[in-house]
Amino acid sequence: MAFGALALGWVIAAAPPPAGFDGPPPPLGRVGDVVEPVQPGGYPSNERVELVTLPGCPRPQALRLSRFVAGAAEAGAELEAWLAAPGPGAPPGLARKLFDDPRALGETVKRARQSGPVQGAPCDPLPARDGWKLVPARAPSKLCKAKAASPAGGPDFAFSLPGQQAVSAVVRMRPAPSRQADRCRPRLSAVLFDLSGKARLRYQADFGGGLEVELVGDRCEELALVFDAAAQKFRAVPRNACTP
Repeated sequence: MAFGALALGWVIAAAPPPAGFDGPPPPLGRVGDVVEPVQPGGYPSNERVELVTLPGCPRPQALRLSRFVAGAAEAGAELEAWLAAPGPGAPPGLARKLFDDPRALGETVKRARQSGPVQGAPCDPLPARDGWKLVPARAPSKLCKAKAASPAGGPDFAFSLPGQQAVSAVVRMRPAPSRQADRCRPRLSAVLFDLSGKARLRYQADFGGGLEVELVGDRCEELALVFDAAAQKFRAVPRNACTP
């Protein structure tokens, strides 16, 4: 199911249109099958699924975090293809401006797709914006024993390739804000890392609001894909993380 099928309030959201230029067509990635009421019969043992009762939500919810990482990887693959021919308004050489190594994004996507959940969580708190959007520059170097997700969100969850210790992705869950009408729609954030441990893609999904995808390049270069509710399309907004 595509992200738009969740009816995340894009059409009614009142916000000025983002700057930048036209991005790829929506949806980016896949999150429509990530959050659901807990189903009888259990879940596959090779998936990371957290069963939680969210504040203000009348039914326990299953957060299918492995699917969320797969959806983030799918967005990365779509963006890699789009960067090859980003269309009108895009600055020339956009991919080369972002990445010194043209294989960086593709290799990050491949690592995420091959990854599985690990029994551990980052030992040290990961930096975040707005209390839930993960923004670590590098993968956590050490994992500690993880607790189950709690209504408040619990720990950050780690993924790695089979037989490897290096973290390829992390995911955070935070509940919906108290002002939100449907409290069964949480916020999920994922970051995908390349082989060296550098963050390359951030996938920020507010299931009661909208989606933002961020490519993390080299030399502080970033590209944010922000959904324009009025136009029902993504806008690509270049950023420099070293510039306040």
